[in-house]
Amino acid sequence: MVVNDQDEIALLTQKYMSDTYKGFVSGYIMPGETAEETAIREVREEIGIDIAKLEYAGTYWFAAKELFMHGFIG
Repeated sequence: MVVNDQDEIALLTQKYMSDTYKGFVSGYIMPGETAEETAIREVREEIGIDIAKLEYAGTYWFAAKELFMHGFIG
């Protein structure tokens, strides 16, 4: 979840995740990459900003796509 100083949250339409709902920035971990590196890279790729601070928020199972997700707040 990407949040700015005004507590606004970036939401995206990602067709591979849902045709109906908006969601947080997400992506896949590349070989040799940590989950933290992936989060920073995906935010830069998908919305074009650099994360100033990254906090681990936990993990969850995304049953609709059978994906194990790592959550961060940046």
